[in-house]
Amino acid sequence: MKRIIVPGWAVIPELYAPLMPATSTSAICDFQFFKGDSAENLVGSGAMLRSCCDVPCVIHAHSLGAMLALGAIGNIPSAKALVVYSGFAKFARSGADNPHGQPPDVLDMMKKHVVENPERLVRNFYRSMFYPAKYGGDFPASYNIQCLACGLGLLASCDFRSNIASVRVPVLMLHGKKDKVVDFGIAEELASILPDARLHLFEDAGHALPFTHTDECRAVTEDFIHGIK
Repeated sequence: MKRIIVPGWAVIPELYAPLMPATSTSAICDFQFFKGDSAENLVGSGAMLRSCCDVPCVIHAHSLGAMLALGAIGNIPSAKALVVYSGFAKFARSGADNPHGQPPDVLDMMKKHVVENPERLVRNFYRSMFYPAKYGGDFPASYNIQCLACGLGLLASCDFRSNIASVRVPVLMLHGKKDKVVDFGIAEELASILPDARLHLFEDAGHALPFTHTDECRAVTEDFIHGIK
């Protein structure tokens, strides 16, 4: 089956390539966080995802991408399974609601910094994302401030928990217990309410799980996909 990759916020698309088996056909929903000056692809993520899913496929979605995939997959009949890396249906905390989510003031601060110094913001985010490991790669030469800001707005406002009942495909959730961006409690809650889900926790991984534990993720994922064929 075709593999569709839905990236997380501010994640360099090329980082996902090693996750995909060499024999598979894959496509990425590139939101263009690092090129152009429009948020068009991110705003139209549902339509772009449906367009990519033109044949039977498995959706691989990370972080923000997982939230968007959970919101759209009920209307994508060609999707046969969903693999969620470090994912959630709602990111932000709202008072006593979603207690494992990020406080709204964290996102407010990021919205301010994305305009003032997007490069520093992304570098700081990568430190948190890769913890307890360290990111050793390069950073982009340009930043699409409008798209990055739009992504932060979606993280602050979107709540796709009401869409969970419409997710009728098997879901594999992979999450690091040392994730500083998305607490693994969110993953546990989400797995408990999805109609057909299994949760695989990695003891020593953080939010960059698909990049720091690529081989382990690929092994668990391929076993899962083999079981649904």
